[in-house]
Amino acid sequence: MMVYTSSHLALVGLSVVPPVAAASFVFARRLKQVAVDVQSRLAQTSAIAEEQFSNVRTVRSFAKEEYEKSRYTQGLHLLLDRINTETTLKALFFGCTGATGNMIVLAVLYYGGLLMSRGELTVGSLSSFLLYAAYVGVSIGGLGSFFTESAKALGASKKIWEIVDRTPALPVAGGRILEQLEGSGRSFTTSLSRTLHDPRHRSSNKLSLLVPEGSILAVVGPSGQGKSTLAALLLRLYDPTSGLIMLDGVDVRELDPRFLRTSVGIVSQEPTLFAASIYDNILYGSKDPAQTTRDDVVQAASRSKCPGLHRSVARRIRHPGWGKGGSFVRRPKAKSCHCQGYLEGSQGSGVGRGNQLSGRRK
Repeated sequence: MMVYTSSHLALVGLSVVPPVAAASFVFARRLKQVAVDVQSRLAQTSAIAEEQFSNVRTVRSFAKEEYEKSRYTQGLHLLLDRINTETTLKALFFGCTGATGNMIVLAVLYYGGLLMSRGELTVGSLSSFLLYAAYVGVSIGGLGSFFTESAKALGASKKIWEIVDRTPALPVAGGRILEQLEGSGRSFTTSLSRTLHDPRHRSSNKLSLLVPEGSILAVVGPSGQGKSTLAALLLRLYDPTSGLIMLDGVDVRELDPRFLRTSVGIVSQEPTLFAASIYDNILYGSKDPAQTTRDDVVQAASRSKCPGLHRSVARRIRHPGWGKGGSFVRRPKAKSCHCQGYLEGSQGSGVGRGNQLSGRRK
C-alpha cells in the first residue's frame, strides 16, 4: 500500500530498513556472546554456593567463612558486570530501533510536505502513508526485538546443545545379553588407563587377573595405585587401553552396558544417598523395583546387621531420608548402601579400597 500510495515516499521510508537489519545482525551476534558469558558466570557462582553449603563443616572447621563469602561476592560481581553489559547492549539496540521508527515518520513528513507543495501528493494520501509508515516502524522494532531475544536464547542454550549433541565415548546401551550368567570373571589386560582423555597416564600396567566363580578377591595397595580404577573397569565405566576384560568368557565390550551393570552389585567407598526415604534408597539397588516387596527391603535391612536400621525402615517406610549434605551419619549411611547389595541377592564379591563388587543380581 505504501508503494501504491506514493512510490517516492516508499523509497524514502524504506531506505532505513537495510541499515537497521545490518545493525540487528551485529547486535544479535554480540548479545549471543554476552549471553553465553552470563550463563557461564551464573553457573560458576551457583557452583561456588553449592560447594560451600555442601562442605559447610569443612568451611567452619578451617574458619574460612569470610574467605568463602569473598569468593561468592567476587563471583556475583563478575556476573553483575556481564549482566550490565548485556543490559547496555539491549538498551542501545532498542533505543536505535525506536529512533529508526521515528526517523521514518519524520522523513515521510518532510518529503511528503515537499511533494504536497509541488502538488504531487494530497493531504489524504499523506495521512494514509503516515499510518502505513507507523505500522512499518512498529514492525521493525518488533523484528529487532525478535533477533536480539533469539540470539540471547541461542547463546544461553549453547552449552545444553553441546551436551545433547555430544557422542558418548562409551555406549550407553546395546550389545549382547547373556541368557545365563554364572558370575565367573576373568580380566586380562596389558595396560589400564585411568582417564579416557589421557592414555599416557596409566594406573596399572601388565595386569593379569583371574577370578573364579564364588571366590573372594581383595586388592590391596597404596592410594592412587588403581584399585578403584579396577572396579570401574569391571563396570565398564572405562575401557582398557589394551587387553581384555572378560565375564563368563565374553569380552565385556560385547555386552550390553545396562545388562552388565545390573548384574553387578557395588558398595562404594563414599555411598551417595538420594533425597528420599531409607526404603527408597535401599530399593535403588533392586534390579526390578516393581517386583520388590516391602518384606524384601526389610529383610535386606535386617541382613545389613546395622542396629535398628531394619526397624527404622519398617516403622518409617516412607519417611523422607537424607540427600546430598544431609545429616545421615556415616555408619548407617554405609549400611544403607550395603542393604542395596543384599537386596540384589548377589553371588560372590570382590573388595578393594572400600569398594565391594558383587556379581550377579537376582
